[in-house]
Amino acid sequence: MTQGCRASTATNLFGVTSAITRNTYREIHGVSSPCGNSASSLTWYVERPTHRLQATMLVWLYRCALKNRANIPEALIASNDVLDKMFGSRLAVSADRANHLTRSMAIDSRLNVAPCRTCATEYILANDEGKIELAKDFVCPGCTGDLKPRLTEPKSKGRKAKK
Repeated sequence: MTQGCRASTATNLFGVTSAITRNTYREIHGVSSPCGNSASSLTWYVERPTHRLQATMLVWLYRCALKNRANIPEALIASNDVLDKMFGSRLAVSADRANHLTRSMAIDSRLNVAPCRTCATEYILANDEGKIELAKDFVCPGCTGDLKPRLTEPKSKGRKAKK
């Protein structure tokens, strides 16, 4: 919950009562846990190159933690922590979204991991009614150049001198 995970997500993740998680959230953050719908869109993770990159990294870290005998909450917390350290203020995948992503990938196949046909780096691909990506045709955002920072046009240095 220190990573910003909602009380309702923590209730599901840890199997404790909602009263406990709401009180814990309030103790940590000094305010009530946010209300509203939790993340539900799977295409969100592949809509933008940065979302795809961060979601892919999260899944890779999460799976590595599980392979090294972490339990599910430990794996999720560690993965979120590493992503936060890597991306800081540019982190797009919240703790709630991370929980949604890992749960969704564990129970259905609307998202899967497949290699880029150019560099063979594995990324998350969509296999959902909103977006279907074929592994044989997939080129990652690194190879397409979509992850490069956008260059802004240089500002002019005053008016051109008249001749």
